[in-house]
Amino acid sequence: MKKVGIIFSLLLFALPGMAVVRIAGSDPYANRDIRKEFWAAIEINDTEKVKKLIKRDKSLVLAKNDKGMSGYLRAVEKHYRSMAWLLGKNWSRINEEGPRGTALHMAVEDKDLGMVQLVLKVAQLEDDETMVSLINKPRLTVPRSAKSYSKALDTSMHIAAELCDFAIYEYLAGMGGKTDKPNGAFETPAAILATCPPPDKEKTPSDNKSANK
Repeated sequence: MKKVGIIFSLLLFALPGMAVVRIAGSDPYANRDIRKEFWAAIEINDTEKVKKLIKRDKSLVLAKNDKGMSGYLRAVEKHYRSMAWLLGKNWSRINEEGPRGTALHMAVEDKDLGMVQLVLKVAQLEDDETMVSLINKPRLTVPRSAKSYSKALDTSMHIAAELCDFAIYEYLAGMGGKTDKPNGAFETPAAILATCPPPDKEKTPSDNKSANK
């Protein structure tokens, strides 16, 4: 009985100190500050700053902004190639979707061939199967520009076909994109592309959107 009393007394003495350690070690304001720095650095394309921040806190690559986008998705949307590569190779979720779909959906929609190539290179860091899966992944979110909810099931191949972007379409097909996969409206990329006028061979391929800012 005496032993039980001694143990109980020790616990009463130790618990307050344990609580102080727990509270001191999880400062919500410090976490908030580093996230602000992280997002500010992404917006101005400061890759060196972001590199230092994610070295301090790896979880930053999974953080979302007020639009539900990770840093990787935001870098792709801003056409910041060096930033996208930095975040993509540092454990970002390659298949995650934001308001406009995956990083690949956005790059195709923005007609940025250079970014499309970079996004697939990031996916290949996992393996070729991950890359092919990303190309053929249906977009589950509905972008504001979509005319109907069926567009929510478009793959990157459908998006390229709808934009009549032959350069991106052919590149994706060569990397494993399916030309016969139907979307929500039962349209295949090949059928959509067939409605496009013939490509103008004199025009520069769609890679002028970003020059690795």
